[in-house]
Amino acid sequence: MKNENIARENIKKILLQELNKTIYFFVAINEENKVIACNGVVIHQMVPSDSFLNGKKAYITSVYTDEEYRCKGIQNKLMKMVLDFLREVEISKIELDASNPNAIRLYEKFGFKKDNTKYILINL
Repeated sequence: MKNENIARENIKKILLQELNKTIYFFVAINEENKVIACNGVVIHQMVPSDSFLNGKKAYITSVYTDEEYRCKGIQNKLMKMVLDFLREVEISKIELDASNPNAIRLYEKFGFKKDNTKYILINL
């Protein structure tokens, strides 16, 4: 519980600093103004290279659809909005992680390909 409270405080702090600067959320709401689906995007400025010319990279995160609203095309619309936005801000590379077969089909529909080259170091 202690770590959860610390995480919540850190989330609040980061969102207050970075929302609509480097972190963006795309949401769908129902008739009662309840959020029923969302996609988060974090934009990073990396060091450019010859295959990554402007160095701008995005990570799609926090993809969620309320169970009642799944398989109704909502994530399809949100993903299109996200990708249109990322094109506008000239993102060169977009990454995401997925294990849900329905989500994977959606991402592949938009051209995402699986890449097994990531290595992660946590708690250095």
